[in-house]
Amino acid sequence: MTERPLRHRTLYIPSGDIVLRAKDENYAYLYRVHRATLLHYAPKLADVLQSATESDSVEEYDGAPVVDLPESQTEVKAFLEVVYGNEHTHMKRQDPGAALFAAKALVLITKYDCRELRARVVRHIGADWPQSPREWLALHQMRRACVETAKFLAEDAPVENIFPEPASVIRLAQDYDIPSVLPAAYLELVSVSRKNDWDALRQGGGHSPFASLGSGLDWDAIGRDARLPLDVRSARWSLLTRDDKARLKSAKLELQARCMGLRKAVFNVPRGNCTGPSLDCQTELKFHRGMKMVCDMDDDLPGAAPFGRMGYPGQLEDMRQLVFDGRYYTSREKRVKPDPMALLQDLFECVPDYGLCQRCCDGVRYNIAREMQRIWADLPAIFGLPQAISTIA
Repeated sequence: MTERPLRHRTLYIPSGDIVLRAKDENYAYLYRVHRATLLHYAPKLADVLQSATESDSVEEYDGAPVVDLPESQTEVKAFLEVVYGNEHTHMKRQDPGAALFAAKALVLITKYDCRELRARVVRHIGADWPQSPREWLALHQMRRACVETAKFLAEDAPVENIFPEPASVIRLAQDYDIPSVLPAAYLELVSVSRKNDWDALRQGGGHSPFASLGSGLDWDAIGRDARLPLDVRSARWSLLTRDDKARLKSAKLELQARCMGLRKAVFNVPRGNCTGPSLDCQTELKFHRGMKMVCDMDDDLPGAAPFGRMGYPGQLEDMRQLVFDGRYYTSREKRVKPDPMALLQDLFECVPDYGLCQRCCDGVRYNIAREMQRIWADLPAIFGLPQAISTIA
């Protein structure tokens, strides 16, 4: 053994009867585990273990036979953490690194057809991503609440650090056939600027689009995350393939069209439902049906402020002051991303401000809920995905 042996802190178990070894240029990483446990979850490992431990020249370490694995030490470690259920396996919910960990673990899980372990990993990943409009709303509200809480507590790190990151999940789902998470992950990516790369914003070098926010401060002492706005949105864009990006670009055009037609559908309440001054309600509904919608489709405009930040209640209604004679006048900051689910949520929160009677308000809310259901059901088709059959068993 020319590499320096290095025992894992928790996965070198004294009672183990076999040592798995993964090497790199400098170290031989050692994991002492139980043969029976491995074979329980991965029966196809039997031949590998048998050939390595029953040959004429069996290498031993600390009294146990050594089995060399060709995979990287991070992949071996992730696999064993799933096998033994260590704390890193059951990471915090909404962890932005969960998909990266799962991708490493699934290398050996897939190679040795460990179905029980795969189901465990898929359940963990799937639980972080909405499978229905109700779950999407819960996650959307949680994000907003976390931003407000972070502002109140004067926290520095961006809120996205405690939520799953969409690009890594898309890569995982495409590589390991987990279709149930793709619609929500792609929808999440719609609201993220291509300029906002997760890793680039957190590296010590290079230009940050938010650097101007922190002139005069010692960012090295505070930590790079502190220079990012609390509600910044970024993604690991480098993990996406050309096909992934093409699918996203095409879907944005369809989502833009959906956004443009939302107000006509949402504010279409029959006059007979009205219990207040009917003329006033119908005038207000007509105004909202005719309001212009502006979807921000170009995030490469020179000098444009980074977008992809979380919306706020009333964002759409701020545009009301900018509509004159059927034309719209708006700054880039007033534009919205082509995410119809988020726009519908904004409209819902503004219903009390529309000056409608209770029956008309109820009608608008019903229309919003109906449109949310329709859009959610259409997401697989919009993103060119197979119908997402839940793999969370």
